[in-house]
Amino acid sequence: MVKVHYCKTKHTTDRVCSDYFKGEPLLGFDLEWMPNATKFQGARQNVCLIQIASPSRIGLFHLSLYPRGENGDRNGGLIGPVLQSILEDASTLKVGVAIKGDATRVERYLGVKMRGVFELSHLHKLVVHSKAGTEHLINKKLVSLAIQAREHLQLPMFKGQDVRSSDWSRTLAMDQIIYSASDAYAAIQIFSVLERQRKNLNPKPPLPACVEQNLPIRLASGVVTAVAEEAGEEEECFDENGTLLMENLTPKYLVQAAETLKIEGTGASDFGMSSSAAAVVTRLQPSTSRSPRMLKVSSKVRDTRITAAEEWLTSFSTTVKAAGRTAHARPASLRAYYLWHTDATLKPGVLAALLRNPPLQKSTVISYILDAVKLEALPYAKTRLREELLDQIPAGLRRRKYANLSDACGFDT
Repeated sequence: MVKVHYCKTKHTTDRVCSDYFKGEPLLGFDLEWMPNATKFQGARQNVCLIQIASPSRIGLFHLSLYPRGENGDRNGGLIGPVLQSILEDASTLKVGVAIKGDATRVERYLGVKMRGVFELSHLHKLVVHSKAGTEHLINKKLVSLAIQAREHLQLPMFKGQDVRSSDWSRTLAMDQIIYSASDAYAAIQIFSVLERQRKNLNPKPPLPACVEQNLPIRLASGVVTAVAEEAGEEEECFDENGTLLMENLTPKYLVQAAETLKIEGTGASDFGMSSSAAAVVTRLQPSTSRSPRMLKVSSKVRDTRITAAEEWLTSFSTTVKAAGRTAHARPASLRAYYLWHTDATLKPGVLAALLRNPPLQKSTVISYILDAVKLEALPYAKTRLREELLDQIPAGLRRRKYANLSDACGFDT
């Protein structure tokens, strides 16, 4: 069970931090601020909400709503001693994506210099490319939380652009609670998965340093990467019409989540979620027949077909490396291709359910397979590729992205 604490006063924040977060060795971390905030405005506009997460608790600390006191909004006026000690404690690892910028914002507007600040993208790049034998691709370029959640947790995180750009200075609506809680909680789950994979690598590379140390990423061989400027990546995910997805949570999901909320005895500054509301910590899009689902790695026995696909992926990566080149297709695309190509019963709709629960979108599976075939020149049956894949996507998208495949399969492009 995961419980969310939504705190609107400094006193309640420090009580929750003292009871549930102080002394934790690992915390997910994120910030929200007003999209139109300028550097000349104060902390209440530039650090509206601080989100931290442990494996069992999430804290939403709404600084914008703290009562105004004599200390003002700068130099610790909005930060209580317990939360400040957590942020400054180098022994408590705070993990997130683009977290260096968050730490800079906290220092600039709150007067708190964070330590133990860890960028998930660095560990993601280290683990993924160490496994694939493509260590030369390891760098400090940022990888979005949504991409990492899809890759390592096999779960989507819907962007909810309307929520991201909403007013964070007012009492949070349900979609804002879900959105903000999910980022911090997803970060700690992704770190746990990646760290387990890193420790199983042979040879095992060291854990990347915290960002405040500004050190290069060190490989298992002892080689170090360049300290490069960090920049973000965007994921491409198209619906059946070829439109980039920017989805929000459905009204039904929000109603289901709201019905599970209860007010804790400490007063209206805290919201505590019951066990049936554990799903609120993720931006998952359930079908209309499902109740909300919690972000977690499935404990079910893995399908043998998935295991076979992983073994093939490892072999493919080794072959590519031996040929002196780098794989262009992502592991998710190659995995989907192998399953589709080796089993004629796994049509895209069936494969979508096999790859993840809740199922991937059918269009996503189609794009995965087509990308793998296109980028790696993999073998395929023309009739099947045409009928099961190319026929299922919009003509404009087919012409724009898969013109050569369309020509090979007899389409007039």
